[in-house]
Amino acid sequence: MNAPTSARRGVIVRVTEAAVARPGAFLLASVLIAAASVWAASHLEIRSSFQELLPSDLPSVRQVQDMIKRVGGDGTVLVLIDSLDGAAGLKNAEAMAPVLARDFLALGPEVIRSVESNVRGVEAWYEDHWPLFATLDQLTQARDTLRDEIRKRKIAANPLGGDLFDDEDARPAPAAAPDWMDPKQPLPREMVAQRFDRYVDGFFVHPDKTSLTVVLRPAGTSLGVGESKALMARLQAVVDRHAQEIKDLHLRIAFGGTFPIFIAEYESIIGDVAGTAVLVVTIVLASILLFFRDLRSTAALGAAVLVAVGVTFALTWLVIGYLNTQTAFLGSIVVGNGINYGLIYLARVKQLRQRGEGLAASCVDGARTT
Repeated sequence: MNAPTSARRGVIVRVTEAAVARPGAFLLASVLIAAASVWAASHLEIRSSFQELLPSDLPSVRQVQDMIKRVGGDGTVLVLIDSLDGAAGLKNAEAMAPVLARDFLALGPEVIRSVESNVRGVEAWYEDHWPLFATLDQLTQARDTLRDEIRKRKIAANPLGGDLFDDEDARPAPAAAPDWMDPKQPLPREMVAQRFDRYVDGFFVHPDKTSLTVVLRPAGTSLGVGESKALMARLQAVVDRHAQEIKDLHLRIAFGGTFPIFIAEYESIIGDVAGTAVLVVTIVLASILLFFRDLRSTAALGAAVLVAVGVTFALTWLVIGYLNTQTAFLGSIVVGNGINYGLIYLARVKQLRQRGEGLAASCVDGARTT
């Protein structure tokens, strides 16, 4: 046995001797450590973003973080305004949408980046700026068509002009004019209007005409559960200020989008983690009880393991500060692997006790030889 191993075993033996001599003090210390560990571990946050599964020094991860800082994240909140009167009450929903949109936007740019409740403004912009979306070939074709048409009109108005109306720089007429220059085809503004026909009165209306949606783009990111819950609380407070008006109009307000979904997923993960941990601990302790047939030893070993798990997550909070969707389930793994030493130690103590040795001597000898 080398020197480090001997020193380590010597420490374990001395701690065991002290615990056997003063069990009350060690039990009190264990309770205090467990309480402090539970308090620290309760501050752990579970981050479900895919980037949390990757090393933080990867260029792609850094680029995502930089993008979030610039544009405020890619999360959305969908505010559903549902008419309790069906399609007949859609006008009430349309009346409430701009009121809520104005109040949401009033929260400030540090909370809400943008609110989309009606696309009439977008439609008007496209109608006024449609030439910006024509291709170079289309613009060239339109120019040549206009030049040729102007020449024809001049000749028709002045038949004796002859070659006076010929432009040396004029290009040959195109084979066919662009579709949007054909009088028989819809005008560009009419084509834009056709694209926006599916938006009833400019709103994001459900096909059954019973509800509409307001799209919020928060300034924060949907990766933090604390920020997400705080945001949803502020949005709910805005809705609550109009509770009476919403009731009078027979409307119902609900939330969707990445932020509410993230909160629901987080709560589900918390439930899964707790359920998995309870199941693993129950099965492990039940197996120990069936094998050793000693309730007191099983309880002592279970308490020691649970304290160790608490300390593990407390240190995680102090060093790292959060868990991801994989490390959140490590509690069950820590229980399964961490109990190995306790099992071997308990078996050794049982063996020594069966030989007739006293409890104190068995505990110390078990610590020395395990």
